[in-house]
Amino acid sequence: MVYYVPEHLVPETLAYLDHREKGGYSRHTVTVWNIDAEGEEIVVVPEALLYIATEENEEYLGPDDLKIIAEQIHQSHGPSGPNVEYLLNLATALEGLSVVDQHVIDLASLVTEMSNKAVQEINEDKSNLPTPLQD
Repeated sequence: MVYYVPEHLVPETLAYLDHREKGGYSRHTVTVWNIDAEGEEIVVVPEALLYIATEENEEYLGPDDLKIIAEQIHQSHGPSGPNVEYLLNLATALEGLSVVDQHVIDLASLVTEMSNKAVQEINEDKSNLPTPLQD
């Protein structure tokens, strides 16, 4: 997905994105391609900005077991909010675009299970509290 940012909003948008992505992403310029009606590759955007986490980044976690990645996401909170929220919004956006990314789907499912379990445990803990005395 590519967004067009009007020239007068570029500085403000970059400041926002640089702050939001400061926890592990670097800026890159890429060419965006698509396939036209005849099946030919065409350049859609010659210079698009992309934020990506590279292995050199100190916060890059690298490949790992899906459950470990899900636990990390479930426990983490960045400058833009909970990582759970980011993941679930990503999964919803991809689904809305009819994009099937099984890794994201599986992570979202595991993280949702973890969140539901945490809520259930909190509710169980609350039900074990002593009842206040009534007059």
